[in-house]
Amino acid sequence: MTSELFLQLLDDVVFCVLSDNSETVEEWLDNLPRSWGKLAGLAIILSKDRIGRTLIDSERRMVWNHLWINLQKLKLDRKINI
Repeated sequence: MTSELFLQLLDDVVFCVLSDNSETVEEWLDNLPRSWGKLAGLAIILSKDRIGRTLIDSERRMVWNHLWINLQKLKLDRKINI
């Protein structure tokens, strides 16, 4: 998979994980245990399903990083809007 296609996949996967798991996202925002692991796992599973194979280590790290960055943006938005 080309890097451009993989980046598009990352955006789509993160959007789906965050929008389909709002309760877990709220738990993560509230620093509840296991919420990060659940979101990270869901993102890996969805990525794997979308590309039809197991992710290599660098791809997994990219998925986690992209998810983390987007979660941090949500956290920042939450603080700004308080």
